[in-house]
Amino acid sequence: MGWPHSSSFLAVDVVRLALACGETATARQATDRIEAIARTSGAPHHRADALRCRGLLAGRPELLLEAAQRYEEAIRPLGMAQSSCEAAELLARAGRPDQARDLLRQAMDRYRQLGAAWDIRRDEARLRAVGIRRGHHGEPQAGVGWDSLTATQLTVASYVAEGLSNPEIAARMFVSRRTTQTHVSHILARLGLSSRAELAAAYARRQGRGPGRSGTRRSP
Repeated sequence: MGWPHSSSFLAVDVVRLALACGETATARQATDRIEAIARTSGAPHHRADALRCRGLLAGRPELLLEAAQRYEEAIRPLGMAQSSCEAAELLARAGRPDQARDLLRQAMDRYRQLGAAWDIRRDEARLRAVGIRRGHHGEPQAGVGWDSLTATQLTVASYVAEGLSNPEIAARMFVSRRTTQTHVSHILARLGLSSRAELAAAYARRQGRGPGRSGTRRSP
């Protein structure tokens, strides 16, 4: 099996179709081939294709998220959105619905920017099949304060309070560093804070409030 470097993106379609048909050997051959191309060329989009194929073959969302980062570096937003949705599907199946929903929302935003209506319909249907829909299921309404944070953002805040760096949080949550950075920025904005240190202190104060305790209100 082989294809020219210029059409290496076909490897992803081959892997997806082969896995859907139970042809694991074919998917493995296609993955090995694109990995060889990536090693030879060193191009970010070839590396992204290789990571994506390996992530699909192995069922590893972290590889798909790394592929999404590589696609972004290569200015290939469609591949980035598609990889994010594939990672979301795996995370949903692994019992991580909040992270899956966050990834779906981000991917849908990118699809809309590209006018990729068909991709929107396909991936929303794929994620619905594993119980994920964007923008529903009791998520907090937009606003400010702790009650405005999603479950994923609260988890990120707890890790920041523990002193974890963005790379450490990304590894623990199986998301990209860029996604972690975005979460931290949104958390700071919604809480009216300006630094990770302020966030850690605010989280500690919040956790220290027990029943019947008013706690200390943070100055605006």
